[in-house]
Parts: sequence; C-alpha cells; structure tokens
Amino acid sequence: MIYQNKRRDFHKAILAGKTPAEIAEENGLTELDVVQTLRHPKPKIAWANYNHLKVPIPMDEIIDAYHEGTLEVLGKIYGVTKQTIYKRLPQELRKSVKRGPKPKGRRPTEFKLITQEEKDRIVDRYYRSGRKLSACGTTYKIAKEVLTEQEISFLKKGEQIPPKDMVTLLDCLLEKTAQGIIEPQVMYHWSRKLYEFKTNSPHVWKGQMLDWLLGNKISQEIIPHINEAIEEIIKLRGYEDADS
Repeated sequence: MIYQNKRRDFHKAILAGKTPAEIAEENGLTELDVVQTLRHPKPKIAWANYNHLKVPIPMDEIIDAYHEGTLEVLGKIYGVTKQTIYKRLPQELRKSVKRGPKPKGRRPTEFKLITQEEKDRIVDRYYRSGRKLSACGTTYKIAKEVLTEQEISFLKKGEQIPPKDMVTLLDCLLEKTAQGIIEPQVMYHWSRKLYEFKTNSPHVWKGQMLDWLLGNKISQEIIPHINEAIEEIIKLRGYEDADS
C-alpha cells in the first residue's frame, strides 16, 4: 500500500541512514509498504528517486509461482516485471531451464553450487510438505540428490503414510514429550523418521521397526512408545474387533 502522506518522512529517515525494513518497523507497516511509497513519484521530492529500491518479495512465493507457472501474475501483484522475479530465483532453478547437451558421468554443476544452508532448507520443505519432492523449492533431480546425500529415502507415489495416521502417531509421541518421557530432540528426529513408514498397514510398520532395530537405525528405548502409537491407530480402525 502507498502512503503518500508519509513519503517525505520516509525520505528523511533514509537520509538519516535507516533501511526500509527499519522504517517499516517504526511505523507498524510492512517493508513492501515503505518501498512502494518511496518508489512512488508523488509527492515530488527534489533530487529524490527511489526506483533503485528492491521490491521485497518472499522467496517462498517466488518459488511457488515458478513451479505453478504464475511468475507474471506474481509480478503484477508486486508491481514488477516477470523477468525481475525470475532473476531472484535460486541459482539452481534458473540453471535448470537452460537447454543444451549435458555432460555424461558427472554430477550436475548446479548441485555443487548449493550451500549446506540451502540443502537444509530443501530437507525442511520436504518434511513440512509430508515428503513431497515437488515442494522442495528446486528441481526433482536436485531434490533427489540432496536427499540421497543426506541418506533420506524418498517414497514413490502410493507409499506415503496417510496424513490422519501420521497425525495420530505424532500426537502420541508429543504427549509423551510433554510428560517428559521422551526428549524433545528424540521427538524431533522421529517426527521425520516416521514418514518412512510405507503402505497403509500398521502391521507392516511394526515389521519396518524390526528392520530398523536389526540395522541399528532405531534404539530399543523408543520402540515401546512408537509401538503404543501404532496400537492406538489399530484401535481407531477397529482392527481388534475384526480379529476377535
């Protein structure tokens, strides 16, 4: 939103060495409000031109618009061109659209350019979305390489655990964490590890836990708690009645 009545005040603040973000915080506005007001030509201020100020656009919105093919729409919302938004995409996404022969037997150059911080963000997006490669904020190939490097398995279509079952599992573990039975760091680890359960069968999950135990990927201390959570799902589904 443009506040013409505040443009001169914002201008004086800039001359005093303040950033748009600081001005926004002082006035209870967003950084976008301050930037758009300063870039606006009225009221006219002698020798003042703020067209060089970068319009702040959240990176998540840019990445989502890229995958959805709506960069032009996002540009209209923020009053910038599609090309301006495209230039703000992460390097690996902009490089992914280039055409030409790819060298064989070599890891893609864009993968080598990704920092550890960017890899952590890819992993975080992967888990927050319920393990969807399309939500990692990068290409499928890069996402798979990052997950493989981090030794995180990615599930094929149809293998994901149903969301309602995942909520039940997490609720059980969260309750034990609140009671001090499970350490928060252990809960954090298993809030991600549980997504590796495959199929829609709680009995198969118990088999997976045995495989993890034999492969030293799970401690004996956490098994009773996860097993209790699985039993809760079995009860909710009415399996006990069906087996009796």
